[in-house]
Amino acid sequence: MGSMNRRLPLAVRKELLLSRAQLERLELVQAMADFRRAGRPLRMAGDILFGRAGAGAGGGVGAAVASAFSVARRYPYLGSIASIAIGATGRTRVGRWIRRLGVLAALAAGGVWLANRRLEAPAPPEPGGNEG
Repeated sequence: MGSMNRRLPLAVRKELLLSRAQLERLELVQAMADFRRAGRPLRMAGDILFGRAGAGAGGGVGAAVASAFSVARRYPYLGSIASIAIGATGRTRVGRWIRRLGVLAALAAGGVWLANRRLEAPAPPEPGGNEG
């Protein structure tokens, strides 16, 4: 038992501390990767809703479609769930109103998106403008 109370040599203690620090760094990197993966579906939903550029999609509708396909590939069951939910809304009076409100919300979102695209479009050049 007396040998357990002895202090380890300095070089061994230093090596243990360095190993522990490296292990903690690796655990931090793993935790950050897990956190990033957990946030990806929410970010992908935002990309679809707001038309942010996906991987090489170029922004706008192309990015939204690319993101939608990406989500569908990654979570194949979501399409089935959405289909069942949409079909179930038409069976009751409240469901039909919810469906109508959803259509109106989609149309309003499309109108807002189009208005934003028009505002972002560059102004046409003036006829007879000053060049060079």
